[in-house]
Amino acid sequence: MLLLAVITFCTACYYTLFCMQSHRTTAGWIFAVLVLVAGLANLWDNYDSWSLGIKMKDWLTQGRRAEDFFPSYNFHEAFRGIARILLYMGACGLCVLLMSRNRIRRWQALLIFIFCGVGITFCVLCMTEGFNYYFPFMVPAMALAPAYWTGLALLGQEP
Repeated sequence: MLLLAVITFCTACYYTLFCMQSHRTTAGWIFAVLVLVAGLANLWDNYDSWSLGIKMKDWLTQGRRAEDFFPSYNFHEAFRGIARILLYMGACGLCVLLMSRNRIRRWQALLIFIFCGVGITFCVLCMTEGFNYYFPFMVPAMALAPAYWTGLALLGQEP
């Protein structure tokens, strides 16, 4: 489901860029590259998380102890943190684009910006201080929450 959510988010961002003719601006190009990198990084992250069970099964098949799997597994915390930060930044960029075209209200964008700011803070803390800061904002589904809320804000608008 997370793979589908990332693909849907990136597709919606590109669709919004082209519908609003924002892809012709420098900011539009920066946003497009940000979303592309965020999408690719999060697709890898979600696939790697999905295949974790298979890797653990292979570990056990080799006769190794289950207790030794997680301490020896490279979770790529920095890469995962950057991938999630890019998702939060992508949601902020989408809000800025939509707010500039009066598609969402300022207070809705402000709430999403605050949420994304807290999320980015937790991602940085997780990368620098350790796994104790993983919850709640490093959880992959939580990083997509601002995109979900943006979608709900758009559904509440008149056509």
